[in-house]
Amino acid sequence: MSLQVFKFGGTSVGSSEAIRLAVGHVAEAAPDVAVVVSAMSGVTDLLLSAAAAAKRGDAKGVRDAARQFRARHADVVRELAFSRRRLGDLRKEILRSTRELESVCESVRVLRELTARTEDAIVARGERLSAFLFVTFLAERRIRAAYVDATEIVFTERRLGSLWPSFQRCEAAAKKLVRPLLDRRIVPIVPGFIGTGPDGEVVTLGRGGSDFSATLLARSIGARGVTLWKGVDGLVTADPRSVPDARVLAELTTARRSSTRAR
Repeated sequence: MSLQVFKFGGTSVGSSEAIRLAVGHVAEAAPDVAVVVSAMSGVTDLLLSAAAAAKRGDAKGVRDAARQFRARHADVVRELAFSRRRLGDLRKEILRSTRELESVCESVRVLRELTARTEDAIVARGERLSAFLFVTFLAERRIRAAYVDATEIVFTERRLGSLWPSFQRCEAAAKKLVRPLLDRRIVPIVPGFIGTGPDGEVVTLGRGGSDFSATLLARSIGARGVTLWKGVDGLVTADPRSVPDARVLAELTTARRSSTRAR
C-alpha cells in the first residue's frame, strides 16, 4: 500500500468551492489516503471570541459568535447541495454543536471563569464539525470515508512541563481504529489540532497544530508521505501576509539529503 496523509488547512476547507477542490484531491488518491482537516478559516478565532465574551459576562457577544458559527457552516452546507437526508443530518449536527457551544459559554459566563480545559473544549468543535462536513460530502460523491475523532488516536503526556505526543499510545490506537478502515478501502477523516490530554481531557495542539496532527498520524500508520494543502502555492520563506515578497521554496533538503515538496 502506497499510503499518504493529506492535511487541508482552514482556507482549503473554508468555502464550498474549496471543499469541492479538496474532495477532488482525496478522490484521486483514495483509498490509499488518510485525511486531516482544520476548522474553516476564521472559525477558531470566532470560537475564541465566544469564550472571551463569556468570561467577561457578555451574553450578547456569545450569542453573536454562536449565530455566526452556525451561519458560517449552514451557508457552506447549503451551497454544496447535499441530498435531503444528508442535508438534514448536517443541519442537526450544526445545531447540536452550536447549542453545546452556547451551553458551555453560559456556564463560563455565570462563573466568570475560563480554564484552559474549557477553552480547548470550546475550540475543538471547529475541527470536529469541519471533519463531519467533509466526510459527509465525500459520501455524497460516493467515496467511502469514515469520521475518526482525533481524541481517540492522538494522545499526549506531560514531559518537562509541556505536553508531548505519547507515540506508543498513538500507534496502538491507529492500529486499532485507522488501519482497519484503510484495509477495507475506507478513507479515514480526522479533525486536526486536537487530542486527548494526560487526564483524558480534550487538548489543543497550538496554532498550526493540524500540521502536527497530520505528521503524527502519518507516523502512526506508516504513511510514505504527508501533503499539507494550504492557501499558498507552496512552502514559502515567510508568511506572505506579512512579507509581500516572500518566495516559494522549490525543494527542502533534510539532513539525510532526501527532499520533500510542499503544495
